[in-house]
Amino acid sequence: MFEVSSVFYLHVALWAVGLHGVWEYAQVIPLYRCWGRWTRWQRIWVLPTATLGDAVATVAFTAGTAAVLGPAEVQPLTMAGAAMLLGAGLAAGLVFETVARALDLWHYEDAMPTLRVAGHRIGAVPVLQMTILPTLAVALAT
Repeated sequence: MFEVSSVFYLHVALWAVGLHGVWEYAQVIPLYRCWGRWTRWQRIWVLPTATLGDAVATVAFTAGTAAVLGPAEVQPLTMAGAAMLLGAGLAAGLVFETVARALDLWHYEDAMPTLRVAGHRIGAVPVLQMTILPTLAVALAT
């Protein structure tokens, strides 16, 4: 029986850290109002923490996809595996961002494109991030 190797999950995690890290730093100043309010220490730890959380989610989505569809759908990534990863990422992005906005964890600059979900305006860019980057990380790790 074929199983996804731990080395593959490590590669997915490394790609996820790189991709999400670049995305987090690229979006924070133009799209969020928090950077100017953060202390020096918050600027040091918040984005790396978010990046690691995104990487953990990416590995979890990958493991979930392998568990549901079978390991051969993620290593190498097939169309079915990619479709499930995209769907899981979209669902998670919508939920994560809706909860964060409901908890008033951050505010957007006017430049942030938004969607209305569950009565909240949520950022389209972070939802897009969680939709695309996990699938891209798996594809690059293959």
